[in-house]
Amino acid sequence: STPLEFSVMQYNLLAKYLGSNLEPWFLFGAKLDEERRARVQAKHVEKDADGRYLNVGFEKYTAGVLTEEEQAAVRKVDEECFAWERRGPLLCSTIWKHGADVISLVECDEFEYFKYYLAPRGYDGRWRKRPRRSSLDGCAVFWRTAVFELVHEAGIDFVDGTHPTRGEIKDRCAQLVLLRSVSHREHLICVCSIHLARNPEDPKMDLVRARQVAQ
Repeated sequence: STPLEFSVMQYNLLAKYLGSNLEPWFLFGAKLDEERRARVQAKHVEKDADGRYLNVGFEKYTAGVLTEEEQAAVRKVDEECFAWERRGPLLCSTIWKHGADVISLVECDEFEYFKYYLAPRGYDGRWRKRPRRSSLDGCAVFWRTAVFELVHEAGIDFVDGTHPTRGEIKDRCAQLVLLRSVSHREHLICVCSIHLARNPEDPKMDLVRARQVAQ
């Protein structure tokens, strides 16, 4: 007669290999208003007539926008806060503090690291890598084994479109697990960890996200 209750946590970790304060969407340490941020982002994506990026590297795409003092402050934050030796344990402690029964970790490229931390604390998990060859991250699901047991797992790679020579375009994925309640044996839940396409400022990406959700 007692209803099945459980807690779920969704967490975008910021992948280890992407965790740098020297990216234009971070730059903590420098106080950027909207106008200066827009100038930085414009320089970051500026290309020449052949389609090659003109300002590759932190110093080039912030030159003329950030002062030398601001660049030094950004580097200081990167060294002190973004280093994995600092971030990794903080991420683990944050996950453990919330104590969720089901955990979805997206932009996860250190699955074994988190599994090593969570397994002794009563969790099992599964992970799927993004299909993009150059990407190291993916989606992971962990669950408390005292609350749920694994029935089945599956994963999908989203097809965002087709290319005339390369075929299907795949960039994002989903990790799914079917779990059975330990206390309420008749109850099954399907958990799907998804990291949808980003760039919310681009209206065209809304169509990509809708296509991914439909799949």
